[in-house]
Amino acid sequence: MLRLPQADHQLRTLRALVMEMPVLLQRWTKFSNHPRFSQSAVISLFALIFAQIVFWQPFYGVMDDAGYLTGMLPAMRQSGLWAAMQEWGGAGAASWGFFRPVHPVMVWLIYSVGEAYGPVVFYLFNAVIVVLALHLNATIFARICNLDRWQILLGTLAFPYTIDLFMHPSLQEKPVLIFGALLMFAAFNRRSSVVMQISALTLWAVVGISSKPQFLIYLGMAALVLVSRERLASVRGRLILAYVIVVCGAAATLVAGFGMRGGYTSGGYSTANAIANAKSIFGLFYLFIIALGVVKLVVPAWRANAAASLLPLAGTIAFTAMLLPWMLFHGYILSVSAPLVAALALQIVPRQVRFSSAGLIVLAVLAAGMSTYRTASIFSKLGDIRYLVSSSSEYMAAGITEIAVPCMEGSGAINSYLAVFGGAKVSARYLTPAMTINQQVVFHARGMCPLSQQQQVEAATCSEQPYYSGPLPGGFKLSHYVCAD
Repeated sequence: MLRLPQADHQLRTLRALVMEMPVLLQRWTKFSNHPRFSQSAVISLFALIFAQIVFWQPFYGVMDDAGYLTGMLPAMRQSGLWAAMQEWGGAGAASWGFFRPVHPVMVWLIYSVGEAYGPVVFYLFNAVIVVLALHLNATIFARICNLDRWQILLGTLAFPYTIDLFMHPSLQEKPVLIFGALLMFAAFNRRSSVVMQISALTLWAVVGISSKPQFLIYLGMAALVLVSRERLASVRGRLILAYVIVVCGAAATLVAGFGMRGGYTSGGYSTANAIANAKSIFGLFYLFIIALGVVKLVVPAWRANAAASLLPLAGTIAFTAMLLPWMLFHGYILSVSAPLVAALALQIVPRQVRFSSAGLIVLAVLAAGMSTYRTASIFSKLGDIRYLVSSSSEYMAAGITEIAVPCMEGSGAINSYLAVFGGAKVSARYLTPAMTINQQVVFHARGMCPLSQQQQVEAATCSEQPYYSGPLPGGFKLSHYVCAD
């Protein structure tokens, strides 16, 4: 059976780290009393994510990357960036239902790096942008809500779907997070002149709403930042609040107008989706943390006239109300809410618990566990795709000319990678959930590109000739299945 050359070494390294965990926990207990424990933990975890990207050597992913690298990026070079922005803000936006003229700029910036320097640098560059986005959000929430910035970042890393921002460079949630944080900085700033403040609010509102509809959440939070007795006592405060409310209304009208006409978005929202999502584990989690936040925070904020302290709660409510009726309420869709959930959870937990040694260690361990586990799980699978593409000539020599892949978007992406980077006439095609795996060479992975339930039952009765198995459990496998008639 073919394996990645470094697979055994990777497994030994991971086992050694697991064996060292009790010793590391003892050291952390002592170190947690240090005032910079949270900061050191965050920096270490970000460094660990970067190190895992280098360690696993991931290839381009199964969502968007192939289309952007081989389709959208070359098309933008021919038509020009401005023409692409007009398309994504005009006809293309009307077709999809998303007003996203800033999206081509992000694609050009990130995917040009990937095209020029390869997938590892591509993911590292995207990771730098993600760290910037998360740091900006943690900083502004810490200032407004009197929280610790590094604890917010730890909580954000403990959120399961933050890692999706690192995994999917195509996600427009990154500009939403960046421009949203900058919008709140502009709203919170009291030192600049009225003209400068309104100019900054306008700039970040325009580029933000041009990124993705979820930016409406940040527009609402910016209005909440401005609602306080001190600000509303002045003409300037009332003027800026009125201006932000008008911008919110205009942005909501724009989003609703495109969304109702778009072929993708018009059928994506429904009451049935909202009910089904509310019953899911993700929906129950958001409803539960919102309920806790209302019980714990609303009355104290009302008594102290500190509306801005409800920012994470308001943002989480807005996020849930906006996306619970959507057809997807899991995975990367939730990533934009990570700083909100982290800040809200910290507000709910008593301060003495948050700053105790036990509290800090629990938070750091959760962040470390989620960052390590999901990063390794995801990027090792992308490393499996690298192996498949780089070994296509070897498989062709063994008589394999077609590979079945049981995920629709992933099959197209892998077929594109084999054609462009493989250097051999091996193709990939989509293995639909109802198709048999008998006499098929199948490339599949748990979670990222799994066999259907029917195919898993069938696989248990078939003989399997493995050609490749990834270094971690649940990774990609390339196997030839022969089933009895």
